[in-house]
Amino acid sequence: DTQKMLVEAMQISCEMYKDFKMENDFYTNNHRMSIKWDLINDSMVSLLNSAKYPYTSYKAGFWELLLFCDKNLYYLFSIMRKDRFDYICSNPEKNAPKYFDSLVSLNNGLTAQVSQSVISGFDVYEANDKYNKLEDLCKNLPESQNEKFTHIVVVFDIKYSEISSLKLFVVNNKFEIVEEEDILQNVLSANIPNTTYKNDVVDNINPTDTIVKRGHVKLKNKGLKKAK
Repeated sequence: DTQKMLVEAMQISCEMYKDFKMENDFYTNNHRMSIKWDLINDSMVSLLNSAKYPYTSYKAGFWELLLFCDKNLYYLFSIMRKDRFDYICSNPEKNAPKYFDSLVSLNNGLTAQVSQSVISGFDVYEANDKYNKLEDLCKNLPESQNEKFTHIVVVFDIKYSEISSLKLFVVNNKFEIVEEEDILQNVLSANIPNTTYKNDVVDNINPTDTIVKRGHVKLKNKGLKKAK
């Protein structure tokens, strides 16, 4: 499924990056962030092709963004580093790039029935497609016939060339967290019998305990509603 594919792609890219560092010993490291992204995107594209997920790339200045979608569930995914995500959400009006402003505008009207977590602290800002980027972003992806896509950002963190965090976030155009999913914990918990994964540590649990796995972000039935 999508969660396993994302974890596998990140793990593959980390292994490829470790091999790259061993084979290429440079004096400075200016190239390494770009190499990391190319390896992540190459790993993702390989698995997306196998799973027959539609995908496209978007040129944002010198940066090339990978977008892919689940056309059955109407989810549109992008990928971002955790520190970059936190930086944008700390002041979205100032820090959000044009393409991200347009992507979160897809989630206009999504709200949670329970108390929300506001990650920006800027209640007055509401993102929209004011830069008219959505058409270019999605022009090579399947069109949604019945309802608009929901944007999900895949947020990751890598430490010591190992994936340390991988989460899905649904952020509405007010930069509120509508849904959050720890997919690294989900996948590792599912693959390791009688264990649970928390904060980079796998802890033994009683065999009679039940591991509750939330699975994929379920916007259609997880207590979300359209704002009136």
